[in-house]
Amino acid sequence: PKGGDEINIVKKGNNYGWPVITYGLEYSGLKITDQTSKPGMEQPLYYWIPSIAPSGMTFVNSDKYPEWKGNLLVGSLVFEYLERLELKDNKVVKRTKLLENLGRVRNVIQSKDGYIYVSIAVSYTHLRAHETVLDLVCRLLLEKKKYTHTHSEYSLYHSTKRQISNYHI
Repeated sequence: PKGGDEINIVKKGNNYGWPVITYGLEYSGLKITDQTSKPGMEQPLYYWIPSIAPSGMTFVNSDKYPEWKGNLLVGSLVFEYLERLELKDNKVVKRTKLLENLGRVRNVIQSKDGYIYVSIAVSYTHLRAHETVLDLVCRLLLEKKKYTHTHSEYSLYHSTKRQISNYHI
C-alpha cells in the first residue's frame, strides 16, 4: 500500500489484519478500507504515513553503541535517510533521522563484529553526461567528542573517517 508500512512483533496465531485493517492507501490514493482496528486483530508497534519505503531493519544490541541498545534502525529508500527508533515498553518514544540526503539507504545490519553497516546507493552525474549510481557500504562509528550532564555529542563517521553528520544523544 501507499503509506501504512508497519513494524509488528510477530507471534504465532496472531492476526495482523491485512487487508481488513490498514493505515495505508492504494497507490491510486483510494482507501483500501475505512478500518484501522478491529477486535481480534493486532495493532502495529509502529507505522509510517507517508511510507518511507523501509529497506532493511536491525535491532541494536551491540556494546559498540551502548546508548542505542534496544533501538531499531530502519533505512528509507524514498526519503534517503536512516531512521533510529527509540523503544520503551514496545512503543516508539522517539524518532531520529540520520545520514540524511546521502542517497537511498538500501540496507542496515549489525554484524557479528558488533558494528552497524549501512548500504547506500548514491546518485551523481559524471561530467553531466549521465546519471551514475555508486553503492557505498559504510561502517558507523560513534566517536565521543564531549560530555556534559545533559547530553553527549557524537559524530557519525563512515569507515574512511570522513565526517557524515553530527548527532546529539
